[in-house]
Amino acid sequence: MRIFVDIRHLSHPAQSGVGEYTVQLLRALFALNTDHEWILFSSGVSRPPCERLFSLPLPLTKEWVSRFERIVYPGGIQHVHLAEPNKILKLKIGLGLGLPFTSSVHPKPDLLFLPNLNVLPRTEKTPKVLMIHDLSWNIFPSFYSPRMRMWHSSTRPRELVSSCTRILTPSQATKRDLVERFAVLPETVEVIAHGIAKNFQPIPDAYDKEVCERYALPKRYVLFLGTLEPRKNLRATYEAIKRYRKKTGDLISFVLVGGWGWQTNFLRFKIAQGQQEGWVRHVGYVPPEHRAALYRQAEVTIWPSLYEGFGLPVLESMACGTPVITSANSSLPEMSGSAALLVDPYNSQDIELALMELLSSPALRQTLIQEGLLRAQMYTWEQTAKKTLEVFEKSVSKKFLISNS
Repeated sequence: MRIFVDIRHLSHPAQSGVGEYTVQLLRALFALNTDHEWILFSSGVSRPPCERLFSLPLPLTKEWVSRFERIVYPGGIQHVHLAEPNKILKLKIGLGLGLPFTSSVHPKPDLLFLPNLNVLPRTEKTPKVLMIHDLSWNIFPSFYSPRMRMWHSSTRPRELVSSCTRILTPSQATKRDLVERFAVLPETVEVIAHGIAKNFQPIPDAYDKEVCERYALPKRYVLFLGTLEPRKNLRATYEAIKRYRKKTGDLISFVLVGGWGWQTNFLRFKIAQGQQEGWVRHVGYVPPEHRAALYRQAEVTIWPSLYEGFGLPVLESMACGTPVITSANSSLPEMSGSAALLVDPYNSQDIELALMELLSSPALRQTLIQEGLLRAQMYTWEQTAKKTLEVFEKSVSKKFLISNS
């Protein structure tokens, strides 16, 4: 089977959750050592560094064919890059001038895998499997900037979803949202949870101290890791931690890890105020290889999001032996089970009480740590890869059955 994978989103130097999903899944798929062929497709001014992202060996060949750079690696993997600015490419697609991406390789691929929503030419008729990570952009459009809402609209999501052979979601909650809002048949949607990278584990790494010194982390802190945006509910979290500190006299700090998102003016003001007072630390974007150390050193990870399709930081924290406070909504209870304290994210007092309960009880802390470690063991990228490959194989088999009937 020849599988064509859209990796256009990996051109960005700071990988988002979708980027991390794509990298970890493909690494695990390649490690299965199947007889399948993989064609990675990207576009734009710069080419994603596939050798580094996927730990690939030195390429066998490199060649240019028209505007396409084709790199062939051992193991049936090739990378095809279209050297055209993405803005121009999207404009062409919007005007109906875009050629099928799969036409850039021969023979024709059997399947096109989209790790996330993206703009596709309408002429792309190759059977498709699409991962829908969440429907926050559809359920809570106010959480997104006009530019991002326009981008989601440009992907023609309803048309794209209806054209796919199979849809993947990382949770039952996202599947329910998809079935309800897009009227897709439940049997066409497969739930495959994300995995946890192996470096997220409770045993300290030799570089933990170096990482903590690099980001000037305080001795004791509550950790948030993710994009700083309204959906993450950080204003309520900030106020809850501030009240907790005042009522208990516990001078624990609040460390935020992640880049700035949309509508953050008030949050920026609050964080700046907290930094001046000495109890808030915003370290910005941190590469994946440094994150395990940040979890391990934290007293608790807090993730009171208003909506999540999966929420990988919750499981990463559990895998590192750090207890979690998260929201009792969307996919988060499904994922965390009894291994986290669940709160009403719309009630900052509930977040404050959960902090008091956890930080004042060593017994509760140890219980959550042990349950979290067991819970995290249920999520591996190898398992995710095997289940995803099964969907690919079934999708292609269905295509052949239809064509032969």
